[in-house]
Amino acid sequence: MNKRTLIVSTLLCCLMLTTLYAKVLIITLNHNRPDFITLQHRSFARFLHDDYKFIVFNDAVEEQLIQQIDTTCTDLGIPCVRCTQENRTPATGSVNPIWAMERHAQALHYALETIGFKHDCIVMIIDSDMVLIKDFSVTDFMQGYDIAGLKYSITPPKSTTPTVYIWAGLMFFRMNTLPQKETMRFNHVYIKKIRTDTGGAFHTYLEHNPHIKIRFFDQLYRHILTKDLENTYILSDQETTIYPKCAVCSSLKKQCPHAATLLSELNFDQRIINAIAQKTFPPETEFVLKDTFLHYRATSNYASNHFLSTKLITPEFLQEKSQLFANFMEMILG
Repeated sequence: MNKRTLIVSTLLCCLMLTTLYAKVLIITLNHNRPDFITLQHRSFARFLHDDYKFIVFNDAVEEQLIQQIDTTCTDLGIPCVRCTQENRTPATGSVNPIWAMERHAQALHYALETIGFKHDCIVMIIDSDMVLIKDFSVTDFMQGYDIAGLKYSITPPKSTTPTVYIWAGLMFFRMNTLPQKETMRFNHVYIKKIRTDTGGAFHTYLEHNPHIKIRFFDQLYRHILTKDLENTYILSDQETTIYPKCAVCSSLKKQCPHAATLLSELNFDQRIINAIAQKTFPPETEFVLKDTFLHYRATSNYASNHFLSTKLITPEFLQEKSQLFANFMEMILG
């Protein structure tokens, strides 16, 4: 065993001891946004009603970002583990969604294999650019369930049976009740030539363990705001979804051009409604579990022309969005 391996092994053993009695272990993988670590740390401390331990896995490629993530965690007293770079998908020098998904899955597997699978209670996996913005209890939310996540499904042509997996951005696992948990995989895969997102390979685990109690929270919607803050898209995987009714357009639909009004009808936090109406809310962001989590989205910018934007996002827009996000969180955190 070389010196580096010994140091890493010792650190992981120490982390296991510190997380042993925490009911909730929170794991995030940070690749390029050390600024979000502080916001996550503060949001968990402010809104999370659980005994928890927060750990950051450092998966940066550039040396400057590696140091910034490490330093931020040290300053905040957050355990930080450097993801192994052995047998990893190399940096391509350009933004690429396949590269991003492969790196994401590899880092997630490493985090679970080193610490996550060994935790004897609930493990929460959360994207590095997602924060809590209202009171929440993981243990209450997971009462009676083994896994919780947002359902993705693919129904191949000429098939009536969907292939189901869960979105890797926010997942909850009751590790002490799950069978064969070490067989979980979260790579992106192709199902009948249809590409999945990160987490696609998790469908195999679900198919092999049909008796697991799963809480799919897609019925609680994902509301995504457009760049102009006037439209909201509602993402739900269920064909039977009854979409909320906007008081202005008086129709039930997946897309509504009156974002502030619709979210007000759904009893979102009034501070959110005011910020959207005043154009001081960060655009192209997403709410998960109603208005419980706020997701910055696309921090690597690989998806900037994929879903909402009509043209590529500029560095100036990204800078403004980051500042609006930070300003809103300062207001929410008080």
